[in-house]
Amino acid sequence: AVIEHAGSFGNGRTVFIQAKLPGIIEVIPGDTVEKYLTFASSHDGSKALRMLWSPRRVTCANSLDIILRDQSGFHGKHTKNVFDKVADMREILGTTEIYYKILGAQMEKAVNAKMTENDIDEYLRKVFQFTDKEKKDQQHYTKMKAYYQTQGLLDHPTNTQGGIRGTAWGTWN
Repeated sequence: AVIEHAGSFGNGRTVFIQAKLPGIIEVIPGDTVEKYLTFASSHDGSKALRMLWSPRRVTCANSLDIILRDQSGFHGKHTKNVFDKVADMREILGTTEIYYKILGAQMEKAVNAKMTENDIDEYLRKVFQFTDKEKKDQQHYTKMKAYYQTQGLLDHPTNTQGGIRGTAWGTWN
């Protein structure tokens, strides 16, 4: 692994280091996913020490928050006993290749899972938390705006390469 970047957010309140792991996951030819190991903590003890895998690069505070929502990986509160968990951290590090192998298999499965327009519509209704009581055109304006913007992105050239349009991977990606 090579440390790719490090930084802080909130005037140094939250700090992170991200290491790029060797190899990539090639979902389809030309669509690659890089492997990262992310460490994050806080100087004031407000956040636990975290170590977890992520196929996402930290680019801003929001992207770090998305990575940290994942409950996998190492989680150690800032107490005097945090260093007693070093063995746990080593064990988790030892499963890195297994994690990315499973992730690659899930991505491949998503590429092969076809979705109809109705399937995609149903999926997006769940993502944007449409209420069942109201018809699509009666949903809140911000939900509708996001829904239609996402629909537009599904037809973007970067989301139609290699035949991923109409697949679970193309819809999620």
